[in-house]
Amino acid sequence: MVQRRMQPQVADLVRIPLYPDLEDYATVREYPRVSGMYHDLYWLDHSHHEDAPGELFHKGTSHSNDYEIKMVKQLIMHLSKQGCYKDGELAVITPYVGQLRKLRNEFRDAFSVQLSEQDQEQVDALDELEAGANATSVYTAARKALSQSVRIATVSD
Repeated sequence: MVQRRMQPQVADLVRIPLYPDLEDYATVREYPRVSGMYHDLYWLDHSHHEDAPGELFHKGTSHSNDYEIKMVKQLIMHLSKQGCYKDGELAVITPYVGQLRKLRNEFRDAFSVQLSEQDQEQVDALDELEAGANATSVYTAARKALSQSVRIATVSD
């Protein structure tokens, strides 16, 4: 099996424990360095617990962590200020729809947010549940310059 998207050090995250025969296509070794960062890959270890599950998250099906959301927003803002990333080149991947929804809400004042059709449907369903439960308004995207567009997706996407 040959992977054609990830830098080799990112591919190692799945290669070493799960896919020892995974090979890198030649072009992934030529990807440019991440502008504005000393290394291309970092691990963030913190002791901030996940947020308490709300009414909308049934029996552990979705999670979120406000600390991680704020850290990700600051990182994306830093990267966007490097002036070299085009529309949609910055992306955030999260395992949970609840985290994706909070990221979308956190980013909406600074960026135009792109979601896949599948993620949009899941987030819309959560928005509708919350609007019905709390009589709050549903998110509407603000127009931003295309250079300020960020993609957010769940891992399944």
